[in-house]
Amino acid sequence: MQSLTLTLATTILALSAANTAFGKANIQCNKKQTKCVTESTGLTIGDKVGIFNDEGELVATGEVNAMRGERRAVLIDKRHGAIRKGYRLTMLENKAAGTDLSSVKVYREPAKMSVGASGGLSSIVSSSGAPASELSVFGQMRQFGGLQIIARGVYMAMEGEATRYADQGTETLSMSVSGIGLLGGVGYVVRENKLLAFRGEAAVGGMSVSAAIDGDPSLVSEDEGFKSDFSNGIGFYGRLSAGAQLNLESWHIHADVAQSFIQKANGYTIAAGVSKDLQ
Repeated sequence: MQSLTLTLATTILALSAANTAFGKANIQCNKKQTKCVTESTGLTIGDKVGIFNDEGELVATGEVNAMRGERRAVLIDKRHGAIRKGYRLTMLENKAAGTDLSSVKVYREPAKMSVGASGGLSSIVSSSGAPASELSVFGQMRQFGGLQIIARGVYMAMEGEATRYADQGTETLSMSVSGIGLLGGVGYVVRENKLLAFRGEAAVGGMSVSAAIDGDPSLVSEDEGFKSDFSNGIGFYGRLSAGAQLNLESWHIHADVAQSFIQKANGYTIAAGVSKDLQ
């Protein structure tokens, strides 16, 4: 009995000093969240308990292994996610009876890494508006909360027209533009563990542009007088996007609107895509 009391007292003192203690919350856990303390008169040694988040999802399970007055020490045996302030502790089963947990929804920690691809239709606003298409692949790494670090590769193709002034008036010729861009940036997901989530992304980088007017790349030069807002070579590329994300276990379906900044031109894109969690 003295050994049990000493063990409980040591656990409570350690939890009281832990940096992650939850103050007035009904659960206090150590930094590694392997042991927790709660106040309850309805729990006894050997009872199996579960810790649930605000959505009623099971975040962790454990067993009461010591008690002193109303204090109960819980040894966490399995954790599905971080135990946060305000989560509630509930008895799952005791030594005399069991509880069917088949209907309990278990919390699923968002993936640390995922990859995806998307395709979209664009409108490029340059000297004259032109339709374009966009294909992209991306990888993202979750940092904390809904924040993500993102790397994205983009292929863009456009067919339009370019105009210049000549002695006889104006001259309008066909123009084709294609580009391969690399971007790095950040994203943020709201409601990341819900069926329907919302996601935003901001990234900057560069794009290698290949443009030609009437099939001749040399006419793209400003010296030729055509207003195209493009030049051949590598230039600034930026991309902003926002949209909805449908979460289906490890797969995610995306629908986004995006604005791109390609050299001196702007582009507006409606895109759809899919991503897959890796770990």
